Amino acid sequence: MAKRYAKRLMVGLLMLCTVYFLTSRTFLTIPIFIKPSSPFFLPAAAGILVLYWKAFFPFERRRFFLSSLTGILMGLMVLLGIRYSANEILAPTALGFLAALFALTLLFSAFLCLLLRWLPLRFGRTASGRLIVDEKRTALKTWGFLFAVTFFVYLIAFLAVYPGIYSYDASVQILQFFGDNPVTSHHPLLHTLFLCGSLKAGELLFHSYQAGMAIYSMIQITLVSAVISFALVRMLRRNMPRWLLLLSWLFLAANPYMQVLALLTTKDVLFGVFFLITFDLSIDMVSDPDRFFASRGSQLGFFSAAFFSCLFRNQGIYVFAFFSLFALIFYLSYRKRSSGKPLFRWAAWTAGFFVLYLAINGPLLTAAGVQKGDAREMLSVPMQQLARVWHEKPESLSAEEKEYIETLILPDALDAYVRVNADPVKSGFQTQLVKEDPAKFLRIWTEIGAKEPIVYLDSFLMGNWGYWYPGQTQYWINYIMFDGAFMEEEYNILHIFRNSRFPLYENYLRSISLTPEYEKLPILSILLNQAFPFWMMFVTGTALLYRGKSRFLVPLTLILGYWGTLLLGPVTCVRYAYPLILCVPRMLELLLCGFRPALEDGDQE
Repeated sequence: MAKRYAKRLMVGLLMLCTVYFLTSRTFLTIPIFIKPSSPFFLPAAAGILVLYWKAFFPFERRRFFLSSLTGILMGLMVLLGIRYSANEILAPTALGFLAALFALTLLFSAFLCLLLRWLPLRFGRTASGRLIVDEKRTALKTWGFLFAVTFFVYLIAFLAVYPGIYSYDASVQILQFFGDNPVTSHHPLLHTLFLCGSLKAGELLFHSYQAGMAIYSMIQITLVSAVISFALVRMLRRNMPRWLLLLSWLFLAANPYMQVLALLTTKDVLFGVFFLITFDLSIDMVSDPDRFFASRGSQLGFFSAAFFSCLFRNQGIYVFAFFSLFALIFYLSYRKRSSGKPLFRWAAWTAGFFVLYLAINGPLLTAAGVQKGDAREMLSVPMQQLARVWHEKPESLSAEEKEYIETLILPDALDAYVRVNADPVKSGFQTQLVKEDPAKFLRIWTEIGAKEPIVYLDSFLMGNWGYWYPGQTQYWINYIMFDGAFMEEEYNILHIFRNSRFPLYENYLRSISLTPEYEKLPILSILLNQAFPFWMMFVTGTALLYRGKSRFLVPLTLILGYWGTLLLGPVTCVRYAYPLILCVPRMLELLLCGFRPALEDGDQE
């Protein structure tokens, strides 16, 4: 009895600490929790009390430890994200920050503890796609139905934005083939060829580049519809509940925001569909390696999808290399427990993968006269940090350091510096100076960072907080250039213009692209946030560790690897997160339904 009263007292104290630390002006300049004057304050406080009681008791050390680790990271991301989204200091003192972090950690840990308790205890093996003849026919019919419905929905959006959403880098890429710009690998050459080839096909067949733009859009939405349907059929084959299938389809296909993203003339879309296939098949690779590597179709499907994802986005090869490191560790350990065949076949396929990729992006492109892209894209973070110190802490720079920065970055670009976007600085960055003396660049950048580590860290987080904070963001993060970028006459040399067949729907799509309405809706504001896939990965990974299924963390390194490359980019943008958003239903399935036994070939429900 005494223990029970002690537990109630502890839960009550934790609830009071949580509420007080998240509302008191002593600790925070911006109250995070519901204000005490609100009529919802007492019900919310009572809800926290029940949450803590249900989550923490009966107490289990392993569950509490894993939930707390993830809870700390979530709390930290929320506190820092609120600070950056509001453009002001959230906590006036270090003590206030730590108190708020403690309270948020308790909240997130409680939710995670409760989730881990409620998840099914049995972790079922994910089935591969091997089907008997009748099941293959059924799967094909199901895929055909899903494809037809998905394509129809995307077709409506396409006609509304006819001939497509000609935006972002498309005009610059077109100048390489139809203008005077040299052909480079700055943008993936395969995507540039696909875009320009579609436009040329429209000109040859219909004497219209406008028709060529329509050809590009039609092919793209066909691929998106086919891959989404493929992923949904595979989820259905893994004994997924029908309600989750329906929600996944609504999220990926009926969602107008995803329709807009799928119609952009950017490399992110085609990279995304191949990335989704790669992620999905990678789960089969670790679920049953012997079965996976006994199927030529599975091997060819995975490595082909991974290869095309690398060709459609330059940093794809770094993501695959990151994934390969963890896959190799897994197969080495798997060899000790079971068969060594998966390790040998994985090594052979991976070696051939890298050799072919390096051959295409090295000697082949050079022989074709394709110039390498400017390496400044990879230096967005350090150039932004140097510009930040030059602007805000000039007194900390030596004469040599100041002169070097002003030589490295042209004066106009330095003057155009903004904290949230590296593009203005990047436009005047002199990459050749880094190539001529990389050691000097590294030395000066390191020395300045040693003097101003807080400025460096703040500059880094300021450039990517939208990828890890799931709350309300600022306009440039969710903003989609619906009506085009670089549409001036000097760039839009083919005179491509919008000619909508459904103006009312076009206006609706424009409104949700420029001023995202979903941020006003509690659930959609989180699900469609570009940081949600990262949080989904964290929660799924915690559940996998808790159930002792660490092998399934290997596929999640694809998500982590690509997300990591986004942190190094020049600006936070939702289109970059599109490939991760496509993977959300598969991660949700792994979290909620991966614990259920999947149907074997020929089994009946």
